Order: sequence, then C-alpha cells, then structure tokens
Amino acid sequence: MHKKFKKRFCIILGAALLPVLFSILCTYIADPLEIFRSRNGEEGCLVSNQRYMDAGIIQRYVRHAEAPTSIIMGTSMTQNFVPEELSAVLHWPAPYSLGVSGGRPGEQRTIIDFALGSKNVTNVLWGLHYYFSQQHDWETHPHYAFPNWLYTEHLWDKAPYLLDYKMLLLSQELLQGKAPTPRPVSLHSVWMGSPERLLKFHEFVSPAAFAEQRSAAPKPITELLSSSSFPAIDKVLFTTVREHPETRFTIFFPPSSLYFYAKSPRYRIRTLQMVQYIVSKLSLYPNLEVYGFDDVSAIVANMANYRDPEHYGIGVNRYILASIARKQHLLTAKNIAQYVRSSLDLFNTYPIYQDKSSTVAFEGPFNTDLFTDCAFPPLGPQSPLRGIYSPPAAHP
Repeated sequence: MHKKFKKRFCIILGAALLPVLFSILCTYIADPLEIFRSRNGEEGCLVSNQRYMDAGIIQRYVRHAEAPTSIIMGTSMTQNFVPEELSAVLHWPAPYSLGVSGGRPGEQRTIIDFALGSKNVTNVLWGLHYYFSQQHDWETHPHYAFPNWLYTEHLWDKAPYLLDYKMLLLSQELLQGKAPTPRPVSLHSVWMGSPERLLKFHEFVSPAAFAEQRSAAPKPITELLSSSSFPAIDKVLFTTVREHPETRFTIFFPPSSLYFYAKSPRYRIRTLQMVQYIVSKLSLYPNLEVYGFDDVSAIVANMANYRDPEHYGIGVNRYILASIARKQHLLTAKNIAQYVRSSLDLFNTYPIYQDKSSTVAFEGPFNTDLFTDCAFPPLGPQSPLRGIYSPPAAHP
C-alpha cells in the first residue's frame, strides 16, 4: 500500500512539474532577452520593456564585449540619444542606450552596476532627472516591478525569467519562427515623437497660461532655499563614480520647459540645489564632468521644442551632444553661481514662445519604417548641428 501511494504521488508530482519544466526549457532555448546566449547571431530587441531589455543588452553587448564600450544612462529624457550619433560627435567607442522611462535612482544604480561590472566601459553619459533630488521614494518606480534577478551573475537568480508567462509565449513564437521583427539595438528605446505630435503641445500651453502659473508660484522663487542632503546623489552617483575611476562620467540635467517649472516650481529649486551640491564635490572626482542647460532660453522657453512640459525633441539631444563635444555649458566651481542666477532669472522674467522656424526639436536624418510614430526631415541649413552646433536664436 505504501509503495502504491508513493508511485501515485510521484506520477502526480511529475505531471504537475511537467508544464514548469516545459516553460523553463522553452525559454532557456529561445532566450528572447539573450541572457544566456545570442539568438543565432540576430541583431535586435524583441521586448519593449526597457527594464527587461537592458539586462540582455548589457549581457550580450557590454559584458561580453572584447573592445571598450560606452553607455547612456537616464530616464526617457535620455532615450532619444542615438548611439551612432554619440559615437560620431563625442568619438566614444561602441555606445549603448540603457535609459529607462521613469527610471528611479535605485533602478539606475542596479543597471549601471551590472554594466560597469565588465570593466570595459570607458565612458558614461548620464542624464540626472530631478528624481535624484528627492528625499524619499528613490529606490524604484512605484508603478513598475523591477526585475532585479536579471542583473546578477548567478544562474539560479534567473528562475523568474525562465518561469515568466510572457517570456514563454515569446519563446514559443521564436521557436516557431513567428516572432516580431526585432527593433535595432541602437534604437530600441528611442521614442522621439513626430513633428505633428510635438507641435500639439501648443494646444494646451500659452504665454498667458504660463504667466498665470508663474505668478502663482510660491515665494521666494528668486533665491535658493537652504541646501539639504541628497541621498540618491551620494548613494548612486558619487558611489558609482568613486568605485570606477577607470570610467569617465559625463552628467547633465535634462532641460525641462519653463512651463513645467511654473507648474512645479519646487522641482526648479531642488534641481538647482542638486546642481550646486554636485559641483561643490567635483574636486573629489576627477573622472566626473557636469553640464547644465536650464539657462539656455532657446531651448527651455521655446515650447516648439517640447512634446509635453518635460520631453523635448531629438534636436535638443543633439545640441547637448554638440555642447559636450565643445565643452560648452560645462559647470565648474567658478561659474556655478552665475549658472544658478541665470537659470532663476530666466524662470522669473523670460516669456515662453512658439517658434517652429527656430526649433531644434525636429531635426534628424531618419526617414525609415523602423519608426512607427516618427519621420524626420534631413538637417536643414539652419540646424543647430551644422558647424558643431550653436542653438537657434532666442526670442526676447
């Protein structure tokens, strides 16, 4: 009786484990994220969720690279950097974009630690969103589950990946030859936005609405509040820079529009405090450079540059690259006070405007079916990229 019960138990257990084993085997063989191996030499990303896809990009292209590489870190504000352009303008080797929409500092720390573990990353371009200035809720994005198990070297940590139902379905499509067309690795996170989509911003923002928002901003707005601590800067940025002296870190602060800061003036203050705090520590980190663009009126005051109050078009990304190449807008202990003063004066006194003729938002060489929502005209004679590249004229 005992042997009979034991046999039945083994049969039931085996039947229950069979779907689990099938899922593990199917996902392991297909490996849609390329965690374990390359997909038969095919280039491209099959998953749109950057929190998952970045792990595969790091595993395949960064950690296993035989030559030096570069990475782009940040939020959706940095996803419009095209790696080929970064390589051409800054002459950095083999760049890969690892930006994550809404990426909190803790998530970015996990991603960059995994990438820098290869010891062959020579340069990092890092856009520091105002999330880094917050005192709390900086570990992970509250609306997204971050797959920490993908960003380790231990095989046993990959169990959630091998058991993921969505990965199983994608793996079955791969094995059946029905998988979607891979998105190019260099463009996997690029969202950009078409000119028509960007221009819709003027429908809900006007100079009058901006003036009303700005007048309602809490005071004092003409001077910085007393400085405070920045735990995310200490735990994420400075720790990473200190632990990797062989890597050159170039950070910048994504220039949100004046309209955004009128709606959320505390972010303006906290961001400028954060800039001051970082610059005050620069002497401790010889492998760190800092750039700021909140004082460039041709960007932050021209609403034609923006898809919404925060997100700018690809031309702004290109202007940032050009400025870094020429060491323009570089922040130091000598000019940080002037930068803060100019940024606050711009916010307090400068009007917003709409000028499509001088916008930097829509410039781009791409006209391809790779983008479902994007098409860009070639660089025009007035492009801020031409002649390495000055911004368009600001309106008074």
